[in-house]
Amino acid sequence: MIPFRLRYRFNRKQILVVRHIFSENKMNEQGYRVSELYTGKDKGIYGKLYRPEGTGKKPLLIFSHELFCTHTTGGDYGELLAPYGIALYTFDFRNGSHWGKSGNDMMKMSVKTEYEDLAEILDDAEDWEWVDRERIFLAGASQGGFVSGMLAIDMQECIAGLIGLYPAFLLHDVIHRTFQEDRTRIEDINSYSPWFTGGRCYAEDIWDYDIYERMNGFAKPVLLIHGDRDPLVDFRWSVRASQSFPDARLEVIHGSGHGFSGDALKKACLLIKEMIER
Repeated sequence: MIPFRLRYRFNRKQILVVRHIFSENKMNEQGYRVSELYTGKDKGIYGKLYRPEGTGKKPLLIFSHELFCTHTTGGDYGELLAPYGIALYTFDFRNGSHWGKSGNDMMKMSVKTEYEDLAEILDDAEDWEWVDRERIFLAGASQGGFVSGMLAIDMQECIAGLIGLYPAFLLHDVIHRTFQEDRTRIEDINSYSPWFTGGRCYAEDIWDYDIYERMNGFAKPVLLIHGDRDPLVDFRWSVRASQSFPDARLEVIHGSGHGFSGDALKKACLLIKEMIER
């Protein structure tokens, strides 16, 4: 597969040298505003901010999307949580998919590059004057859940908690099985799964990182939400995580697969709301 060229889309407003840039839409009937927002050191990470109306500091949920997806998978969560006074920022990882607005060359992507993206966003978000810095939460779905867990463990003093939606905590084990525990094979194989072709960095950057070995060092609350019909990431990986984090709650949504919609999505959002309000 020929890798896509790295692309960024800027207009005159977006290249102004300011701390953060967003173009606001009108306030909707549900009492929140949806804005485009570029973040990161070079303002090259595109996302959308779902910000509740009203004065005062707001809790913020930073949503990290799944492998091969974009910020759009976090939009439903933003629409359901913002009316409760909870802000949500959902974004495109740099090179996180073939159609994201933060670059499209997946050969350059790994959990390490996504970790760095998320760290830049967290650093920016701490300076948003309307954010309650005591209530910033990291939330991630699938691979985004793995990356959110990585950063949460390292930066726990900056966040209030971690939310994993069908988190792909199996990635380290999958890579080791794929290459039959032989690191020298990585250079010769590019296809790591049926869904995409990635660069060598994808395997290299996770080879020595077993997230389960680090979970017991995370002292903040953790909420794990997983469907018991997930064909890609068995919910037992979240069972194991709930036993590894010191302060974790696992909610299994019966009948749901890899991703939530309908009643399952509403239930997930209510669980998130309850955690943030606590």
